[in-house]
Amino acid sequence: MSSGNGDYASRQWMYARIDSTSNQLSDAFIEGLKEFIDFAKNHVMFVQKKKMFCPCTKCENRKFLSDDTVAGHLYNRGFMPSYFVWVAHGEHYNIDNQPRQTQENTSMPNDVPMPVPNPYTEMVTDAFGEGMSSNPNMEEEPNEEAKRFFNLLRASQNALYDGCREELSQLSLASRCMALKTDYNLSEKCMDSISKMMRDYMPENSNATASYYETKKLMRSLGLPYMKIDVCQNNCMLFWKSDEALESCKFCGAQRFKGTKKPGRKQVPFRRMFYLPIADRLRRLYQSKKTASVMRWHKEHYSTHGVNKMCHHLTVKHGNTSTRYILILLMNLEMFILV
Repeated sequence: MSSGNGDYASRQWMYARIDSTSNQLSDAFIEGLKEFIDFAKNHVMFVQKKKMFCPCTKCENRKFLSDDTVAGHLYNRGFMPSYFVWVAHGEHYNIDNQPRQTQENTSMPNDVPMPVPNPYTEMVTDAFGEGMSSNPNMEEEPNEEAKRFFNLLRASQNALYDGCREELSQLSLASRCMALKTDYNLSEKCMDSISKMMRDYMPENSNATASYYETKKLMRSLGLPYMKIDVCQNNCMLFWKSDEALESCKFCGAQRFKGTKKPGRKQVPFRRMFYLPIADRLRRLYQSKKTASVMRWHKEHYSTHGVNKMCHHLTVKHGNTSTRYILILLMNLEMFILV
């Protein structure tokens, strides 16, 4: 999709759903929505699966639905904010400022199945970078990073069991299980029970993880390191750097560790936090094809109000929805999670 202001102006109908005079759906919105649905139907994902991502204000391209359902959602709810570039439906920024579609329906014969990209394979590739070869049959012994890459690649491509749907892999199941734990705050014992139940109902040769530990271990291979730092019970200080060896708070005197009955047992702190280094997360945003163009947005787009003057993100009117989340990440340069 173009980044020019003219192309954005032609899609103002997306956010003019209701006619202020009649208080009904505007003619421009109805015609534009038909154009959007026709465009999305030419995308490779819809051709293969007969479904598309729904960009309504509630689904926000997170649900894969039929074209009729997507049209109904958009009629009733309207488009998600700032979705002028239909990136989830085959469009992307192009240097020649012309709209471009990634795949055309008419370019392949009807009797040839069109390959559907595996989102979990793309996730693994993004995590390790495109420079990593996907061929595990190398003459030399792969290093530890390469081994992790090949293990994850196999997990994203191997079916859960013989005869299951192609997109159901060990990595996809592990990813969804971790999302469930986060969304509903499930305990580790609950996750162990879910893993055991799924294994019991699957064939004996299934590749599903058998416990929460195995699921976490598989997902941890994707990278993004973190640091565990002990914290004072009263939040006075961090036991970090020069204070790392202290066993009590130097301000309030509170003990750092819980009492232990067995000598030699590992000491457990009263409070601990996880520090998420920002550099690794920024690197991952630039590695991913889906977010790299958004990360370069300010570099490639300048304000029309002055020469070589970059727009401030608060004045950006036409950006990808992902831009908002990335900007929030950039503004919070230090990220901490207290537990």
